[in-house]
Amino acid sequence: MLDNGGTEPRFDITKITAFEVISYSALEMLDNQGKAVTSETDFTKMFTKLVPEYFPTKEEKNLSVLIRHLVAPQKASELSVLLGITDRTLRNRYLTKMLQAGVIELTIPEKPTSRNQRYRLKQE
Repeated sequence: MLDNGGTEPRFDITKITAFEVISYSALEMLDNQGKAVTSETDFTKMFTKLVPEYFPTKEEKNLSVLIRHLVAPQKASELSVLLGITDRTLRNRYLTKMLQAGVIELTIPEKPTSRNQRYRLKQE
């Protein structure tokens, strides 16, 4: 995949009986790079909206990782593997607050508990 301009596959090893390989098209990655967080100014705006009001400053590192990965729609399970926490902890500690702050949105808002639900940065 690297030879074709794609990203390195990520392996979800949290499941005992199977594994999941996630790969992205190089074209999809290029399309998504221009969206949402296009500059450090946009990133700073999101950060200042979240940190003092919704999150303590000790969460800055994890928030930075989340914001940078949510340029493209991501499943909660993919994000939880990045942070090394469970899906439930991710939803309770981060995603719910980020939704309340209006920084991220659901890809299927009419079905918030769908197994196909993904999260992305809010398109402005």
